[in-house]
Amino acid sequence: MGTLGELFLNNDAMAQTVEQPNNGNMPFASCVPAGLYELVNINSPRYGDTVCLYNPDLNVVLGERDQRNRLTRWGCLVHPANKASQLQGCIALGDGLGFLDGEWCVTNSRTTTERLMPLLRKEKYVLIKDVE
Repeated sequence: MGTLGELFLNNDAMAQTVEQPNNGNMPFASCVPAGLYELVNINSPRYGDTVCLYNPDLNVVLGERDQRNRLTRWGCLVHPANKASQLQGCIALGDGLGFLDGEWCVTNSRTTTERLMPLLRKEKYVLIKDVE
């Protein structure tokens, strides 16, 4: 039904996260591994000014041309969504967790993302932790 987590900036929990479930770590169909990611500012044709996660040691790179193997993930963005089924390997932020249409979800994703995006675009790194 999805992977729930938390996003940390400078050791401070900033948001709840939702991603797709871990489907064998397949690109566009699975959550990114928990870990420390470099944030790269991009302008997405679909989501506008946002950030892309980058950590080649975790097989998460910026673009398709950077792929190393079939498990290499690319284009993992932070953008608004409430449920894992609305994502394709990206991460959605929210201010809480809930349950919607039979799926775990984050709440208030659009407003949470709008509030945090200026901070994310200024930060160099973000830590993603799975909810235990």
